[in-house]
Amino acid sequence: MIFYYKGEYVADGWQVSPDDLHVRFGVGFFETLYYSGQMIRYLDAHLERVFHSMEQFQVAYAKAPWEEVVAELLHRNGLAGGTAKVNIFYPVADFGQRAQPLIQVSPWHPEPDRLYRLVVYPWHQESYLSGHKSMNYMHNVLAKRHARQQDRDDALLTDSAGQVLETSACALLFSDGSGFVAPKSDFTLRSVSLARAAGALPIRHRSVRLAELPEFRHAYVLNSLIGMRPVTSIGDTAYEPDEKSCELATLRIL
Repeated sequence: MIFYYKGEYVADGWQVSPDDLHVRFGVGFFETLYYSGQMIRYLDAHLERVFHSMEQFQVAYAKAPWEEVVAELLHRNGLAGGTAKVNIFYPVADFGQRAQPLIQVSPWHPEPDRLYRLVVYPWHQESYLSGHKSMNYMHNVLAKRHARQQDRDDALLTDSAGQVLETSACALLFSDGSGFVAPKSDFTLRSVSLARAAGALPIRHRSVRLAELPEFRHAYVLNSLIGMRPVTSIGDTAYEPDEKSCELATLRIL
């Protein structure tokens, strides 16, 4: 797999030091984007989010000719003309150096008919870093592993007060059949996909408690790679799939 780092196309990895902060502690930020076969979807929104994180934590960073690099990577990796996943990483080796973007592409094929089953992750999410896509992603990775061990598709994350947040990789949305509710919390990532879906659906943001989940008729997961898809169960609570709303939102996301 050929990737781009420090202004070069790299085919054989790169040297790291055990003293690098991203090696020792997972210091850095990243974004995951969708390439539709013609364009990178909502590149500006994803870049704004990762730049905001680095500026908030006073991490100096370099930029890249994004579209040009992605087009070249797709060509060199034999992915031109198809859909793909694009990752932009900003590994931080030292706070005294400018972080350089590492750009990677890989095959990705959306599953437009997939239904999701969730399990509630038993460990809580209560860090100010939850609002950022940090490369120290162990909480999310362990939550996804827990879901797979339970034969579920993803894990629903909560805080210690029983508030619903998001899943390990997606934003959440709920509906009672007439309106849509997105969980509101300082411990959730600002979702690009949810912002796009709001252009098609009337979404209110408010706190949602675990105890409320049986009161909703529909549930959904959203991210930049899958669009919006129905959730058919969270633990023992079942939901009716709502494909019509998913189609409306996905048209604005993918």
